[in-house]
Amino acid sequence: MGFMDRFKSKSGELRGRASGLAREHGGKIDQGLGKASDAANKRTKGKYDKQIRGASAKAREGVDRLAKDGRSGPADPAGPTGTTGPTGPTRPKP
Repeated sequence: MGFMDRFKSKSGELRGRASGLAREHGGKIDQGLGKASDAANKRTKGKYDKQIRGASAKAREGVDRLAKDGRSGPADPAGPTGTTGPTGPTRPKP
């Protein structure tokens, strides 16, 4: 059994644990994201406020999605029409 086989066999278990933690501690995670956003805005003097708010919103969406159904992203990282190459997912050129 290779490394990737072992990783794939554990991914469901790890996703379940992360999902449970996201459900249990969602409020604390949200508070932490808010504090991190505020700190980043303070350090950059608001110069990147829009980007920081966008990143924070995406992180919150990810936590909410994980808490809801236990998934952090698409089941197939390459997507339905892509293939996975040695450097990661690749998409066919149009």
